[in-house]
Amino acid sequence: MSVCASTIEVKPIIIWTLQRTGGTNLARHLFGRTGRPATQHEPFNRGRIYGPVTEHWISERDRAALDVAMTKICNSGALIKHCVETVPWEISEALAAAASRAGYGHLFLYRNASLDRLLSLHYAKLSGIWGPEFQNNAALDEKIFSQPLPVEELVSHERRANGMLSMAWRCLVEQGATPMALAYEDIYQAGDGSEARHRLAPVLRALGLANGEADDSAFIEQIIGSGDQGTRESYRSFPGVAELRKRLGAVPRFAPEGGGCMPVAMLRCASHPWVLHAAVDVAPDLIIPGETFDLGGVVVLTREAPAGCTLEIDGSASSVHWDMPSPRMARDYPAGANAAAARFQARIALAPGQPAARVLLRAPDGTTVPLLELVPQRAPDYGEVSTETEDRLIFDVGANDGSDSWYYLSKGFRVVAVEAIPALADALGGTLAAQIDAGRLVIERQAIADADGEVAFTINEDWTEWSSLFSASKASAGKATEITVPACTLAGLIARHGVPYYVKIDIEGGELAAVRSLATLAPEQLPPLISVEINPWWPQVLERLRAMGYVGFQMSRQGAAHLPGLPSPSREGLDRRTVFNSSMSGPFGRDLPVGGWVGIVEMVRQVMAAQAEMDARRKAGDAPGWYDVHAARQEWLDASGIAVANTEGPS
Repeated sequence: MSVCASTIEVKPIIIWTLQRTGGTNLARHLFGRTGRPATQHEPFNRGRIYGPVTEHWISERDRAALDVAMTKICNSGALIKHCVETVPWEISEALAAAASRAGYGHLFLYRNASLDRLLSLHYAKLSGIWGPEFQNNAALDEKIFSQPLPVEELVSHERRANGMLSMAWRCLVEQGATPMALAYEDIYQAGDGSEARHRLAPVLRALGLANGEADDSAFIEQIIGSGDQGTRESYRSFPGVAELRKRLGAVPRFAPEGGGCMPVAMLRCASHPWVLHAAVDVAPDLIIPGETFDLGGVVVLTREAPAGCTLEIDGSASSVHWDMPSPRMARDYPAGANAAAARFQARIALAPGQPAARVLLRAPDGTTVPLLELVPQRAPDYGEVSTETEDRLIFDVGANDGSDSWYYLSKGFRVVAVEAIPALADALGGTLAAQIDAGRLVIERQAIADADGEVAFTINEDWTEWSSLFSASKASAGKATEITVPACTLAGLIARHGVPYYVKIDIEGGELAAVRSLATLAPEQLPPLISVEINPWWPQVLERLRAMGYVGFQMSRQGAAHLPGLPSPSREGLDRRTVFNSSMSGPFGRDLPVGGWVGIVEMVRQVMAAQAEMDARRKAGDAPGWYDVHAARQEWLDASGIAVANTEGPS
């Protein structure tokens, strides 16, 4: 949740939302607490109190008349719950402008789990059961569940709805409003009441609805106890749910952005010879400009760091206490100069308009090293087309939901995205249509294999990223479907599109076949940079890469919590402040820690150690995680000024 303003007066409120998102329940409680008159829910729908405004706009397209009508409505101070996807966009746009002028408070309510929303919406449309009937024990019509889902229609609706919600947010920010946002799951599906209270309490304060901690707590309990109809599992029996889930993976989600709102996201430490490790483990779930919050973590220095270094928060006069005991750091980093007392703590406040909070290491001579950064997590603009200076090409082999492809495009690279699952390739083409039209993206709808032709491909219905040419792999864990897809070699892809600057390969066991085909190419046809996911064939993969002239290697543990942070500024392509999610492979090339590049012998040792660690985690019942290995050619290392020791030797 993000909260961007606080106030002591009770403002008129608009709840901006989508259908089947819990807005009716939330509006009923919040509106009742204000003492102001409330309108019908979705009042601009046809047949509702302000429906004539919408009908007049549709028939006359008179914007001046629309603005006059909207100004009159908002000047009355009426409380409004507004579903943006049920009316033309211009209605929402005019409402945002008029409500901002009238001093409304704005609360966005959205769902992270769009599948549940769409299934609920689809059932409601078919059955006519929209609200309290569920709680009044209305029987679910089982016959409805035998009808296949209109997947394409639902995906299109979700894309349009999220786009309209995002446009409404941006429109309000441009008008000078400071909206707030809550996720449905954080209120109605939180693990316990304390989480929901933590999310809702700042909203009550910001809207002037707080009546004291005890009263607010009881009020919040009423909200969270009446918002989830408990019908999710019933909806899962619709034919086509698995396909819909896959298709929704590539649909842009609504994410609060701009206007000073700052959902907290950490960029971890970039590589520096003075720093062994830096991380934040105490941080708020939200930041309200002007209000204090606690920040804590650890920074472990190498013995090369100068004595007398201090930590400070960029742009804040708050002091940072950096000498607290840290037994875990002492254990994990025995060579650290300060590992036994590496923990830091600070209480800080961001000024309104301050874009981020950075933790800096300051040496006695005044030299500063940026360590950690709290940055806004912004909704991606998939229509933004950027070009980096050299206009280089990247292959995203195993594109899945397209997160990596979009990251590369946002940094100005051209991209060839290879995706064998037809539904994901189709969804990617829809989401990134602007990039395709601009000639920045090509989607190859096929698998990478040893030879051109057709191959059997196993789709994991639950985890599409596990899908593979190898049916004995994780692709068959759970519900699996085998299809036939076209295939080509990686070498053939290079012949067709040109030599890429970087190739990301994540195809669940197909990495060896991909790398093996490169042996047919001349050295000048080989990409300078390649990354591959570690799998059971990793010794052969590394051997092939080394034989083809890749001499620098770096291992990167995957998963959002483990990826290295980007240097500031980024050294690859355009500088983009990106917070990597769990679907992304993370930094590459010059954005990887400079000191992390090693030779083949050291790389083999690191991979073996990583495998032993994964086995230990698996035996302990934890998720084992996974790793990528990045490989670089000598000419790229030389041009980048990176020296790699021990590139040769027995392994």
